[in-house]
Amino acid sequence: MKNLQIIEEYKNRFFNYSGISLNDQFHFFHVSKDMSEENEKNNGSQAGILRYDDISRQHILTLYPSNIHFESYTPGKTVIHMASLEWNKRNATLSIYKFDCTTMKEMKVFTHSLIDNLAEDIETSSLWRIELYSLDDNYILIKLPDLDPFSKQKNYGFSECLLIDIENKKAHIVPPYLNEQDSLLNISHIERYTYLQNDFLIISTGRVSMKNKRESWEQREHQVYNTLNHQTRLIVPLNEFIDIVKQKTDFGCKYIVDECNFSKGYMNTVFFEGTVYFLKIDFSTSSSEIIQYELSTRKKQSLNFTLEFEKIMISEKRIIGVTSGSKDIQKKLYFLNTHSLSYDLEVDHSLEFFSSDLIITRYTDNYGIQHITFYNPKTNKIIKELKGERVALCIVKSKEDQLQFLVHIEQI
Repeated sequence: MKNLQIIEEYKNRFFNYSGISLNDQFHFFHVSKDMSEENEKNNGSQAGILRYDDISRQHILTLYPSNIHFESYTPGKTVIHMASLEWNKRNATLSIYKFDCTTMKEMKVFTHSLIDNLAEDIETSSLWRIELYSLDDNYILIKLPDLDPFSKQKNYGFSECLLIDIENKKAHIVPPYLNEQDSLLNISHIERYTYLQNDFLIISTGRVSMKNKRESWEQREHQVYNTLNHQTRLIVPLNEFIDIVKQKTDFGCKYIVDECNFSKGYMNTVFFEGTVYFLKIDFSTSSSEIIQYELSTRKKQSLNFTLEFEKIMISEKRIIGVTSGSKDIQKKLYFLNTHSLSYDLEVDHSLEFFSSDLIITRYTDNYGIQHITFYNPKTNKIIKELKGERVALCIVKSKEDQLQFLVHIEQI
């Protein structure tokens, strides 16, 4: 495969695509420290940023300063943000750095002072649970944990969100209120999509896994409503998000696209040609709903299915649904536009990519070895199979919609 490139160096390290690629040539990855070595507690698990050159197939690892403890969960456009905590007795200084992917240099860009008078010692401080989300290269959302360990049931374990304006060196408190059931303190994930040169934030709340939420529903089906299992999906233009925060007004319900209680849950989100798709399943009926939201018109519509899907994806303008499967039943791939059955998939396999010419699946065998298989759906023949103790697959699309498959593999 000409568009498949493999990185085999950096043993005992985890690779994670940052989400940043430049000029259809350079791709940037988070690289962990050597997992076989003992690292100090609260000293961070990430080693630095790797730049991979698609043309020369060379790679450069830039190491972080030794005091980096946090990385942003989301990328900027050309910048990756990270942070450190520096202590003086009970006083802490949160220092935010940026790694500029265009220059391959990092620099300190913001500091914020904090105090923890409740922790027994520095190592057990709740401040080690700080979360960073890059909204773009200049704005960062920071979630500050509540220092009271008994407050989790009231505010999801966090006390406030701050919007950091790096250029103007200011921190703004984010109004958390959405409605009686949910709050921005409950943020679990943020994604930024660009459409027609406008940036949109897709904000997810609900800090609970689907497995735990389903188990909670089974155990509490006839009990009192549990607000910790409430989930909300919001879509907010980035410039409007910034204006609302700076004007100190509540977000309220205006930007809520969908929400669900303890009996339903969201599986995944897909963005395609200006439309955002949310997959939601109903535990009580084992059915699925796909919510479609058009960014330009802000119109929402729903598609309902009697099958329970574990994932949806869009390929060649077709919506593909993968059924959940069970111990004795194979997973099935459906073209949802035509309600037609496409392919069967082994129950322990996950679908990573689908097109009319290529299918990529992943599974872990009984010995813990990870397998990624590329095969041709027309001939049903395997094109290539990769396996190793750890295999990280990155799929990058160029401006001309050409696909590049980058794999970091630790051989057996």
